[in-house]
Amino acid sequence: MFGLRKKVKESKDAIYLMNVLEQSNKVAHDFMTFGLSEEELQMYDTEKCQEIQFEYEIAMLGIFSYMVASLNGYEVAVKMVEIYRINVEKCVEENLPNNIMPEDAVEKANQYYQKARFISEELMSQEKGLDTILHTLAENIFYWIGTGIKESDVGFVQFILEDLYKEAFEQLRK
Repeated sequence: MFGLRKKVKESKDAIYLMNVLEQSNKVAHDFMTFGLSEEELQMYDTEKCQEIQFEYEIAMLGIFSYMVASLNGYEVAVKMVEIYRINVEKCVEENLPNNIMPEDAVEKANQYYQKARFISEELMSQEKGLDTILHTLAENIFYWIGTGIKESDVGFVQFILEDLYKEAFEQLRK
């Protein structure tokens, strides 16, 4: 009975945390330029901008699932990625950017998870604090998605990462 109760809590936590991530992605879409200049925004077609935003979402999933796993929520992180895969499957008919398939999106999220893990562990070994780690991850997102870095976007992503970390910490403490 205890095992079943634990699995139900993990699923509820994963659903809640994925909703938090989706809300933060919506805010980012409304207020960020994703490291692009005004000229690039005007030059790129809508499809290119959607590709960049989709890549950002995958990177954020990778980072956030790493955060959740590092807070002793590994099973919750696995369920979050599974929820994401199911959501991508539902959207395949809507022509996702680059015709990405759900398995590819999950593989990319796992690659970003590993990058976040490597950066975080490296900075922790140097006794750097959470602020430094989150700032470095926020900066790296723009390298990973292949856009330029605008300090205002980095600060915004760092704020989002801080909020996500707090949400995960609170949810997994319950």
